[in-house]
Amino acid sequence: MLKLSEVSHNHHPSGVKLLANFIRRRIWVIVITITISSCASNYQPTPQVQPEIPQKIIPNIVLPTKTIIPTSTKVPSVSMGTVLVKNLNIRSGPGVVYGIVGSMKQGEKFQILGDVKNLDANQKWLVISMANNSFGFVIGEPNYISEKLEIVDYLTYTSWLDKIRLAKLIYDNSPTKISTSKPVPSPTMIRFSPPSATAYHPNSILDCRDTINHINKIVTCRISKAYCSYFPSTSGSPTFCNDGPYPNYSFTLVVWGSDWSGFNNNCILVHGLVTLFHGKPQVEAVNISQVSFCQN
Repeated sequence: MLKLSEVSHNHHPSGVKLLANFIRRRIWVIVITITISSCASNYQPTPQVQPEIPQKIIPNIVLPTKTIIPTSTKVPSVSMGTVLVKNLNIRSGPGVVYGIVGSMKQGEKFQILGDVKNLDANQKWLVISMANNSFGFVIGEPNYISEKLEIVDYLTYTSWLDKIRLAKLIYDNSPTKISTSKPVPSPTMIRFSPPSATAYHPNSILDCRDTINHINKIVTCRISKAYCSYFPSTSGSPTFCNDGPYPNYSFTLVVWGSDWSGFNNNCILVHGLVTLFHGKPQVEAVNISQVSFCQN
């Protein structure tokens, strides 16, 4: 039979080892737990680098306009005079030796058809139109009248040209035909304006691309197929009728403030004064009577 003291003595070392091992395990568990907790609190995930997506490049494309908008161009205009003196006599010839056939008051305006130099008095005289297709002369010195070009509608412009042509027929550039009742001053020559104005011959129809040789002349030309576009939102609300698709055109009919696109894809005849813009001829129409349909 074993004694209590022997049992206690024999089992003591083994119990101490077990206790020591248990404590060591617990310490390791605590250390590992603290370490894991510390690492977790300080953990910062490595940011993922997103692949760079290239931006879509949108090119800045400037679309060509249908046609060039004129910024400065000639328009129908006539030579106008204004009386500066209280009373201005109208005479039958270019000089005070000719009879008085009428008069005008200060401020009155009149169309100037031409001018002539009176060599005896060294004075400038103007040819003007009167009633019943008759003509007269007024002194054209700057202390008597003022002169300037005034923009007019097409009908007024063509009427002015008709008066010039009639005056040419009457006077025939010969001062001896001005009057037969008074002595004629020293030889003079009437200069009608505009010098380039030519009579309109309906049978003389040009191809509009050939108007480049008729700048500052009144012509009638033909476009076999018109390419017309109206631009209501553009300043001046123009209609452009080209003789070919843009930019391969040679001639342009220009109309301001009106929609004439109904002439598109049609054969048209254009009548008017030819001017030059950016190296190409054009006609500015102000009246629908300047354009008519034709047949191919």
